[in-house]
Formats: sequence, structure tokens, C-alpha cells
Amino acid sequence: MAANTHVLRPAVNAGYNEHRCIARDVLGLYGSIVTLGTYVSTHEAPPLIDVTYKALKHCIAQHAALTRTDDQNTPGSHVHFLADAFSDDHVKAAISLLEIAHNRPLFEYEQRPQWQLWIAPSVSGSSDQAAKHYQVAFASSHALAGGMSGVAFHKTFLQALHNLKELQYDEGIIFEPPGSVMLPPPQEVAGTLTISWTFLLGPLVREYCPSWLAQTLGVSQDLTDAGGAAHAWAGASSRPKVQAEGSRLIKTNVHVVSAPQDVLRRVLDTCRQHGARLTGLLNHLFARALASALQAKGQHFTRFIAETALDLRRCLPAGKNQMANYVSAVDEVINVGYDQHPAAEGLSAKDWKDISETSKKLAQASSTLADQSVALLKYLSNFREWTSRNAEEPAKAAFGMSNLGTFSAPAGSDPTWKVSNMIFSQSANGVGTPFDVNVASAENGDLMIVISWCPGMLGVDDERAFVETFCNDVVRHLELL
Repeated sequence: MAANTHVLRPAVNAGYNEHRCIARDVLGLYGSIVTLGTYVSTHEAPPLIDVTYKALKHCIAQHAALTRTDDQNTPGSHVHFLADAFSDDHVKAAISLLEIAHNRPLFEYEQRPQWQLWIAPSVSGSSDQAAKHYQVAFASSHALAGGMSGVAFHKTFLQALHNLKELQYDEGIIFEPPGSVMLPPPQEVAGTLTISWTFLLGPLVREYCPSWLAQTLGVSQDLTDAGGAAHAWAGASSRPKVQAEGSRLIKTNVHVVSAPQDVLRRVLDTCRQHGARLTGLLNHLFARALASALQAKGQHFTRFIAETALDLRRCLPAGKNQMANYVSAVDEVINVGYDQHPAAEGLSAKDWKDISETSKKLAQASSTLADQSVALLKYLSNFREWTSRNAEEPAKAAFGMSNLGTFSAPAGSDPTWKVSNMIFSQSANGVGTPFDVNVASAENGDLMIVISWCPGMLGVDDERAFVETFCNDVVRHLELL
């Protein structure tokens, strides 16, 4: 058995973004990111429980990030088979499995790699009673991987199921991974992240200068302060407390909504007609729906900051189809007039112009390594201290947005296995936004939207009903397009 095969680089060799995520993890301020696929097989295929380890060994051989850290390379300790079948309602099934996965701590960094695989049978409500349905959730630390890494895992896992007869692995839980598969380098090594002086000035002033000096220099302390009375909503005035040192993991609640595939196709067509993209549209729809839901609670806000995750793989070829943490983010202020609340049906020409501008900004930001916010991490001397300090401060944005796009099967796929539904979710974030909007879909599947948050972070009573209200408003708007 191979000894000392590392899943994560030693801390001294970790990238800046990995250091940020590791500090957040060990303080119990973040759990995991999860990609959840609904796998459907024909009656000719063997039960998934019988071939999971064989397929998983193929994934480990392809992705060095899954490799063991201790002496006994046993993928079995990372796999959880749930005996009880989940509901055929894919939304209810997703909520149940996601909350299980998010609220189960990952393993110790020094001993085991930071991932788990959850597999549960799913009762089929389709007319094809011969088909077998499974919920397969891949959960990992954000230090190990970004959201698109989950897509890479599922593509490799599905590919393995299509080629079981050709795989040379057995179905036991012991595995010696090949030493030839190397981890992708940190993103600042894979590419050159450049920072202009004007981009650097604002964050440095906000981080190290008192507020009076920042104001003298014309730099607001944060985006939520800019604009005077029309300040931006950022959730509760203080964050719920999380015990340090990983003795307690931040709790994650999730809510899942979906839009049918015919609605998704119509929405994408409408976006193209207006020079817009789905992510830009969703940012604006969530801001509008949030304004309306808050107004019903007696809170009047018209200014919201969306923090959108960026996948930088387009600029970093080393990350193509690999599990790696190649991400950044960009903030945008969205102003909502009271006549733009979801109660006002439809989107105006001005609305579409704003959505198009947002879409262009996001496209430009994801196509360059210049002036990425993640590059500023190199100026931090103590990630743990910085993370702890941020955990004591209120949030600075309204919500995070992550869109993984559409999952498509590898070319030439065997029809005995397919992924009919894909969901992305991430843990509550003890140093991030009040809630995250997580978006994904499978080819010819529904648009799946997951809201994840820490209880007490939204600053309203009955948070689940509040989240359900603004999510339903967003889906209703999508259906009206």
C-alpha cells in the first residue's frame, strides 16, 4: 500500500485562495461545497452500490485532489450509502440530502482528504419502472476545489459508469492511486494575476486606514456605506456566533426551487435577444424579489450588492477538466426602484439594459487575470487573524451568486447511465454574504436554484418562509418571460 500520498499540498505550498479557505474551515466558519446529481440507469446496469468503488477509483486516478493523505488508501471511509430511499420529488430529496452533507464535518486536514461522497436510492415517479434512480452528492472543502470541480468529478464518475467493463480496478475499498497524477498548481502559479495601482488602493485604504482618512481620500469603508441614506441591505446587523477551532461547524439551512426545462429554454432565448446572460438576469431578479420580501417585513431597502463568483479556468488552461480552486469574485451594486418590485409584471427596456450591462461586466471579469479580487490575498500576512476579524463584522453584500451552467455528459456516452438533474450548493459562510444563490442544471433538465444560509443571518423572523417568498417571486418572473 502506498504511503504518504497527499491530497492537499502542505500549508507552505498552498495557494493564497487555499490559505483563505483553510483558515475559514478550521475555524468552523464554512463546511463544504456540494454538487448533487440524479443518476438514472436502465435495467441492464448493475446497482450503483455494487460498482461505486470501482467507478470512484477511476475518479481518484484522474484527479489527484482525491488522493489519500494517510497510509491506508481506503476510499470506503469517504463514501456514505444511505439506506432509506428519498422522495421522487427532486426538490424535497435535494433539501434533505444537502442539509445532511453540509452539516456533516469533513475530516482532519492532517489525516484525510477533504471530500465525501453521499449516495442514496431515489423512488422513481416516472413511467419507466425498470429505471433505477440515485442521488449522488459529492461534497468537498472549498480549499480543495471550486464549484466547477464538482462538475469535473461527476463527468469522470459518469464516464467510469459508462466504461465499467474496461476499467482495471476491482470493487474493493482498498486502492493504491497512481503517483503520476499531479495536483494542478495554485492559480497564482498557473497564471499571472496582475493588480493595477487604482485597483489596489481602495482595499488597502479600507483595510488599514481609519474611516476618517478613507473618507478624506474619497474611499468609502465598504460598498454598503456608499450612497448615504440609501444604504445597502446586508442581512442581520451582527453575525451568529460560531465556536472556534472547529469544535462546532456553522449550521447550514437550504431551500431549493426549480424552473422547468421549457421555462429555462425560453429564458435563455429571451436573454440572448437582449444581449444578456442568465447570471446577470438572476442577480437583478433576486435583488428585486428581496426588496419586495423585505418591504413586506417593514424593511425598506432599494440597494443591494451582488457578489458573483467567477470561474477563471478560461484564463488558466491547467485547470481544464481538473479539480482545482481557480475562482475569484466581483461585486456589483444593484439599485431597485419600488416600481421594479416583482409585483410589477415584466421587465422594461431599462431593466434589460441594466441586466445586459451586468452580463457584460461578468463576462469581461471572467476573461482576464488582471485586477482580480483574489489576487489581493497575497498582501495578507495572517489569514487566520484576518478571517477571525471578518467573522466579527457584519456582512458587506446582500447575496452571493454562483452559476455552474449546464452539466452535459461526455461525448459518446452509454445510454445505460445518465444524469437527469444537477444541483449545486455551498455551505453557509461565516465570513461571507447573508445567503448564497447557487445555480445549476443538467442537459435537458430543470433549472435548479439552491439558497443556503446560516440561521439568524437574514435579520428577519421565520427565515425559511422569507426565503421561500423571494424565491417564488424569482421563479414567477422567469415563468413570465
